[in-house]
Amino acid sequence: MKLSTMMVFKSAVCIITGIIFLIFPGQWLWLLNADLNSLSGTFMARLFGATFILVGLFMAMARDVADPAMRRAIILSVFVGDGLALIVSLIAQLSGVLNPFGWGIVIVYLLLTLGFGYLQFTKAGAA
Repeated sequence: MKLSTMMVFKSAVCIITGIIFLIFPGQWLWLLNADLNSLSGTFMARLFGATFILVGLFMAMARDVADPAMRRAIILSVFVGDGLALIVSLIAQLSGVLNPFGWGIVIVYLLLTLGFGYLQFTKAGAA
């Protein structure tokens, strides 16, 4: 597994999710059996979408970084962030906050955490 492959996957997930949150925040959350309940909730969902796009663009632009220290920093940061998102998503899913579509979120974060974890704890991330 290559870092650039994982970064392209992460980039695609983030940019697509970000665009959906920016344009259709209520409809996207409705699919998960969640709601926004207020204009401030819609604002937060759109801000979340903008942040997803930021991360996605960063991943796309940094996918071929050659500096080993920068590669390690990116891998560790994404591993920790996606690991935390996995925990939060799993807790929400097991608590009944989301409907069965929420398992899709859990699976995506699981794949990202495992992929970047593999890169973090093997020599593959250093290459």
